[in-house]
Amino acid sequence: MTPTIRKIITAPTYCSLAEHPEITIRFFREAESAFKAGRPVEYDLSETEQFTDTAAAILVGQMKDRNINRGLPSTVTFPKDDKVRKSLKRLGINKKIGSDENLGELDDIPTQKVTNLKVANEVARSVVQITSRFLYGEEKRMKDLYAILIEMMANTNNHASSVSKVAYPWFLFIYPDAVKKSVKFVFLDFGEGIFESIPVKQHITRLPVSIHSRSGDIKLYIRGEELKTTFDHLSSGLIKSRTGIASRGKGIPKIVQVADNNLFNRFLLIANDAYIDIKSNEVSAMNENFSGTMFFFEINQGTHNE
Repeated sequence: MTPTIRKIITAPTYCSLAEHPEITIRFFREAESAFKAGRPVEYDLSETEQFTDTAAAILVGQMKDRNINRGLPSTVTFPKDDKVRKSLKRLGINKKIGSDENLGELDDIPTQKVTNLKVANEVARSVVQITSRFLYGEEKRMKDLYAILIEMMANTNNHASSVSKVAYPWFLFIYPDAVKKSVKFVFLDFGEGIFESIPVKQHITRLPVSIHSRSGDIKLYIRGEELKTTFDHLSSGLIKSRTGIASRGKGIPKIVQVADNNLFNRFLLIANDAYIDIKSNEVSAMNENFSGTMFFFEINQGTHNE
């Protein structure tokens, strides 16, 4: 039996979903396509000069989510640049993700967590505890961080794939920075994505966007206006989840409300072809489509709320 030839995919020089979303999405979509074709993947990062926390989260997620990799093996060729290589190892690329509930302490190694489609209050509480101890030296309530995590877990469940009924896990990555005294969070799932969910697509169909300008790339402009209107409606609660179950949380409206708190320095949402800076309420359409939903946010030592 002839062994399947692995697919080598080459990372861009600068790989970051937050900073360089389109080229980063193309890189990871190439891996998805190879897995779908039944080929193992080698992620070639040898020439990469920047591979950030958001890219690291997607890489580990793809390597761990069998819905993506179809159970096929994958390997990583680390960067030639020693500084970048050490940075990647610190981001946990060479570590396995456990599924136990004990998150432990934040130190120089990022905490990584994956669960099975359930809103886990104990996980949120544990994240708050270790984050507050890392930032402030003691446990603090950090109610907005707790609320954000709960809503993200619920929102991920609400928008699980409605077509294939595949059960997608969610991933939570926590990246502490002892020098900057900050903690970055990446919350990720590879489901259908918020803007491909049935309630959102039905809402877009019912309320098409009126266009008053034809400047620039008209197709991208129209989509950007459509996404902005849709996100405004999502944020204000005009689009309900398909479950209609109150106990499933308040979803995007609650996330947007809490994200505006001074606790968070930065708060991004990337889903499908939408790139959203929640803090500044800026919504852009991308030329690429991310397979899933990613929230990226940061807290530093100088911010806190009860």
